[in-house]
Amino acid sequence: MRSSRRVCYVPSTGSGRTMLPAAMCQLAVECDGRVLVVVHRKELVRKVSNRLGALGIERGVAAAGY
Repeated sequence: MRSSRRVCYVPSTGSGRTMLPAAMCQLAVECDGRVLVVVHRKELVRKVSNRLGALGIERGVAAAGY
């Protein structure tokens, strides 16, 4: 598999929009990488943060109200 330093993931409906990016984050973290996840809705902030936490990934949230 070819490695990339930067990935932009733009999924369609029903394509696992939380699971696949979370798995990609897990792989990057295991390789001592850093990850930036940007979402545009508060519901997605909670959903993605919870999914990353379930995978044991340390994370922080920078958003109004957090």
